[in-house]
Amino acid sequence: MPETNTRRVLVAIDGSKYSEKAFDWYANRFRQACDQVVFLHVFEADITPPPTFAHSLSLPTKKEWELKLHKAETKAKEMLAKFEKKCIELELAFMSIYAHGPIGQVICTAAKEKKVELIVLGNRGLGTIRRTVFGTVCDYVTQCMPVPVLMVPTED
Repeated sequence: MPETNTRRVLVAIDGSKYSEKAFDWYANRFRQACDQVVFLHVFEADITPPPTFAHSLSLPTKKEWELKLHKAETKAKEMLAKFEKKCIELELAFMSIYAHGPIGQVICTAAKEKKVELIVLGNRGLGTIRRTVFGTVCDYVTQCMPVPVLMVPTED
């Protein structure tokens, strides 16, 4: 359990160069000795296999569902291990979690549950039209959270 003077910082990790850049920027320019990083990976794709239409509509078996879930968890653990190693090298306290669901909602829920004081996100640099039509995870998180959201932009 972190000390009472610990500042918890959630860093969303998706395996992209953008999330790696966001963590590196935080670690090199913004971190404090009292920080504890909460790494969060959200499964982007649906981990429940879709129903098939072979002979009739059937639901996936429990074994199929467990296999998909196991693969997603293994991938998440491998992805998070890279960042955990960086924290060990920096002597920075951390915890790693992964979850499934709508990305923005999961980030907000995890941030509230872990009582974070800062959220760090990488920016993928969507174009104006895509950002307007689809919105961004950063927009969603910024609007639903009462804590600062540090968005690290892409390089031009």
